[in-house]
Amino acid sequence: MNRIRGQRNIVPVISLEGYAAETDARRGDGVAGRALAAIARMRRAGVFFGTSLTVTRLNIDTVLDEQYLDGLMGLGCRLFFFVEYVPVREGTESLVLDGGQRARLAAAVASLQKRLPGLFIAFPGDEEAFGGCLAAGRGFIHISPSGRVEPCPFAPYSDASVRDTPLRGALASPLLAAIRDNHDRLTETSGGCALWSQREWVRSLIANPEGGHCRDGELNGSDRDLL
Repeated sequence: MNRIRGQRNIVPVISLEGYAAETDARRGDGVAGRALAAIARMRRAGVFFGTSLTVTRLNIDTVLDEQYLDGLMGLGCRLFFFVEYVPVREGTESLVLDGGQRARLAAAVASLQKRLPGLFIAFPGDEEAFGGCLAAGRGFIHISPSGRVEPCPFAPYSDASVRDTPLRGALASPLLAAIRDNHDRLTETSGGCALWSQREWVRSLIANPEGGHCRDGELNGSDRDLL
């Protein structure tokens, strides 16, 4: 923890689904307990940390409840990411927020930003303020546990790895460049994930010889659903 505290460019973010029952139901028995133990260690060490709350149709009431958020703030959390559930496996669309819930989430986050002493960010909804999808290096990238550099967690495709290539070189990979160069395609009118709505196009880049040889994500659908 002391090493993390000394690295000002590193902010640990703990993923939760709500209270212990909700977190364990989606992420596995005992996950909530281990997450809370990690939070306690970071608080004792004086580490600035945040939490990532996946927002679904099932838990939106919980994660937007101010009593729940006050509890996390009481544990020392000052950064909150509200991540709308984006399906990465077809057949799980029932968890996706509907239009009314998205509007409720946006209004709640705007209110929290004004009233509570913390940083509250909604994703992907807040991308609209920055010109649309920020994936593939426009604003962020995703690095998998094995080192594969991916456009974002919801597009598990890669043609570069930080295990083989410096990060600067990986950012210039053909796949990421193709997505950035065609940013005009990444519009999403319902407030969801642009890459998910254009997933067939993203997949087509894998077979495009001019786009380089891209490797489909090795994680299976159930693994990706946890993101």
